[in-house]
Amino acid sequence: MAEVKKNNRTNSNKSSEVLNETNKLSNEELLDQIITKKKTKTKNTNSSIKKISNTQDKKNISKQKKVENNKNEISSDDIYEQIKSKKTNKKKTKKSSTKVNEKNNEHKESLSVDKEKVNVNNNIEEIDKTLTIEEAEARESVITEDNSIDNNGELVIEGKKEIVDEITKSEESETEDKKPSKEDDLIITRQICFDDDFINLKDKNTLKELKDAIENFDKLDGDNFKVDDDFELLPSVKYSNYKLKKRLVIIGAVLLIVLFILLVILGMKFIDNNKGFSTIVDNTSKVDEEAERVAREALLKRQMYDTCINRDDDEVDMTEEMNNAIITLDKYLEDNYSTSVVYKDLNRGFSYEYKPDKVYYAASTIKSLEALYIYSKADAGEISLDDTVTYSKKFDVSYSYGMKKKKYGTKVSLRELVKYSVIYSDNSAHQMLVSYIGRSKLKEYGKSLGAKNTLNGGDNFGNLSAADGAIYMKNIYDYLETNTTNAQELKQYFIESEQKDLSVNNLIVANKYGLYKANYHNIGVVYDESPYVVSILTLEGNKNKEKKLNDISQHIYDLHILFKTNREKVCQSEVYGQ
Repeated sequence: MAEVKKNNRTNSNKSSEVLNETNKLSNEELLDQIITKKKTKTKNTNSSIKKISNTQDKKNISKQKKVENNKNEISSDDIYEQIKSKKTNKKKTKKSSTKVNEKNNEHKESLSVDKEKVNVNNNIEEIDKTLTIEEAEARESVITEDNSIDNNGELVIEGKKEIVDEITKSEESETEDKKPSKEDDLIITRQICFDDDFINLKDKNTLKELKDAIENFDKLDGDNFKVDDDFELLPSVKYSNYKLKKRLVIIGAVLLIVLFILLVILGMKFIDNNKGFSTIVDNTSKVDEEAERVAREALLKRQMYDTCINRDDDEVDMTEEMNNAIITLDKYLEDNYSTSVVYKDLNRGFSYEYKPDKVYYAASTIKSLEALYIYSKADAGEISLDDTVTYSKKFDVSYSYGMKKKKYGTKVSLRELVKYSVIYSDNSAHQMLVSYIGRSKLKEYGKSLGAKNTLNGGDNFGNLSAADGAIYMKNIYDYLETNTTNAQELKQYFIESEQKDLSVNNLIVANKYGLYKANYHNIGVVYDESPYVVSILTLEGNKNKEKKLNDISQHIYDLHILFKTNREKVCQSEVYGQ
């Protein structure tokens, strides 16, 4: 709904109609009033009207009586009031514009006695249309008697200037009162309802259609009303509120419908979920049970695989590839070195031996056994690492790096003596430890571990085979794995030991070497993924001893990796069937 605002500036057609009717009214009424006024004044006052002949006077008197009977002797003041009343009513019904007032002013000026002239023939024709024959004759007589015709044939009205001036002044005052100012233009509004709530009131085509519709509608009422091109559409407050309420009602209804649908859907899902709840629980339970079964099976197979990898049964893994590798290594050692070798994988049980029982002078390898004895006895509580041995001249022998710094009579703890013996291969410290333990006890201790050649001979170094050296290091490894404080301390001594000939692939090695003339040996533990013990005894101590021993160690490591790969293949096939 909207209101249409129209300015009175656009009502030119209607104004022209009012103007024509006003002009027509003025001509008829003014003539009628002027004639009546003259007759009234002739009867009641001594006017300055020219005297007429007796014949004409009689005739005029009879006509005046007829006119007076018709007019009921209306006075000049009454005539003025009637004229004013008629014009005022006409103006009120037609809503005269500024242009009408201007036309009236021009008409008034034409009635002025000094300036205006009236065409006699036109006046007579108009009077003939509206008056009876008697009235026409009477008016013609009056016009003939009281007026003169100028040279152009137009009637000159005399003696009526006072009445006309009064009428003109009255009309001018009314015109000034009624005349609107430029700022107070007349605004006409209409209320229009639109079926379409979303009509675009700014669209030019829509506005044009509305303009034409308004003009056509006014023509149906008999008004020739023209809408200005710049008319405005103003929203109706009442209709805007109605439109807003209507939209709110529609939106609310839609929201309620959507909410209802959602509630229905959720209810159906809730019912379905309740119906299938037990099934879901059962399925979940079954899934959990199945997952547990699969996990247990996987764990079991993994345990079987680990057991297979670490089993101590090398005969099963003697594949053709492994046999060929062993034969090749035997040939290599025989052709290149005077040596004996024992290798054993500490987790997987695989081992390799090359002349394992050949006896060599043990040299400093015996120091590994005395260190194990002191620390294992200390952990057993049989001795204390803080027990001391007095350093004296009888213990002063060559190749004693640590003890050379001591003075005779110095009491040195067992811990310090083992450190010097393992790390620096100190001979004075070795002699002091054998003295503390007792040569016979140490020999028995070695034998108890499985060694066959411990301290055989006439000195405190004795003899050794590759198999004996492997037994020493296997027992040392087992002790170090106890991970006690003393075990960790001893392990660090072996790792810091000199001559890392066994080191391969940057692996950590806990070892103890021995050197005497041509005898050059090294026994130790190599900490690979699967640690292994290796005992390499040689007669290569005269030239390039470290390089030769390390080359043998590298071949042992290659065999270790080959065996590991072969074992994994066997176990994979046995456990997983692949």
